Amino acid sequence: MAEYLRRVNRDRGINHEPTAPYPPGSSTNIQSGSGEYAASSSSETSLNGPKVSDDVESLYLTSDPLIADFARGALGLQNQKRRLLRKVVYHLMAERRCMQGELERLEQENSQAQKTVTHTLLEAEKYRSKTVKLKEIIQNMKQEQNKECQNILEKSIHIQNIKRDHDKELETLRNEVVTIKNKLVLAYAAIFFMLLVLILIEESYKKKSAFKSD
Repeated sequence: MAEYLRRVNRDRGINHEPTAPYPPGSSTNIQSGSGEYAASSSSETSLNGPKVSDDVESLYLTSDPLIADFARGALGLQNQKRRLLRKVVYHLMAERRCMQGELERLEQENSQAQKTVTHTLLEAEKYRSKTVKLKEIIQNMKQEQNKECQNILEKSIHIQNIKRDHDKELETLRNEVVTIKNKLVLAYAAIFFMLLVLILIEESYKKKSAFKSD
């Protein structure tokens, strides 16, 4: 477009020096038929520094007021777009910083959660080891108790057998005592009977002696 304007001005015999009342780099507002536009020295095409488009800047090379006014309006629109884009970029950068901070916070929480999970797993492993040891101790105690109960049962059976043998021996002794008592009674009866016989014999002998003496 700039080349076209240069060619038109050259055909008209117009000098290419900028004759617009507000050249690029000025800071003011221009009233035109299409509205109010701002041409500022802070016009930018990027966030790194001011830079004006060659096509728009070339419009200032014409002496046509309408074209120059259009150029200033177009430049103002470009500046507004750049400012909006810069605000959008700043907003996106702020959002990015917020998201980065949120990401760092989430990473810290994740790291803390991993530490907590690791600690919980270690504690669970400790409790599991203690539980296994406790089960082993309980199992050993049960085995020892079973052995002791078995020993007590065997001793009880042995004692019962001894008691039964003692009862048998006692019953035998009682029977022997009864037998001895019976034998003593018979012996006493025999002695008494023998004494009675002796007494009767002596009485009979005395009677015979007395009868002979008469």
